[in-house]
Amino acid sequence: MKSKICKNCHIDKPITEYYKAKQYKDNIDYYCKYCRTGTSIKSQRRQKANKSCTNGMANCTNPHYSNGMCKNCYERNRRNGHPNLLNLQKTEYKYGKSKYTYEQLRKHHLKYFYDLDMEEYDEMAKDGCHICGKTKVDHKQLHVDHDHKHCSGQKACKICVRGILCDACNVAVGKFEDGSLRLDYPKRDAIVLYVGMHDGLIHDKIVEYDKEQRDRQG
Repeated sequence: MKSKICKNCHIDKPITEYYKAKQYKDNIDYYCKYCRTGTSIKSQRRQKANKSCTNGMANCTNPHYSNGMCKNCYERNRRNGHPNLLNLQKTEYKYGKSKYTYEQLRKHHLKYFYDLDMEEYDEMAKDGCHICGKTKVDHKQLHVDHDHKHCSGQKACKICVRGILCDACNVAVGKFEDGSLRLDYPKRDAIVLYVGMHDGLIHDKIVEYDKEQRDRQG
């Protein structure tokens, strides 16, 4: 076999214009190198249509998916709670025969895992992430961070609750504590300050708690 017809451009080309592929019977790729590497006009159009858009809902450059947006913009706005897409979000959750709203589940989660009331959480989260400052407007959900050295599991006591963090800072703090955070991470200094400050505060809380317990027993 000296030549082969490409499945994409339908042109008979020499075998040298194809990559080797062991998964096919003739050990030669179905598509020529030009089509396979994405340099053809058809591939360029497909890449442009699938390209991630960062202009937001109003100025989406590829409004081909839904609501005048590309798929990336649509999903991003749906996750972040855009007013025009709030009706698409799930507001009621069913467990067994009982139905719960998002607010009820959130209250239960905060109380069960962190012994916090919704009012206490709102007070802690009013200024946004305690490291980078992202608020609920910028970030759909802010997480409660706790010291895993004191409470190693998912559940935490009020003593080891440190603060409120966004997704990125929450992951970065975890990496810093296990020693895998890179040295040139942009927020590394802020993370070191945050963890160091709360280590001292938690130590003082533990000492005060132990003193209260001894006074009760005495």
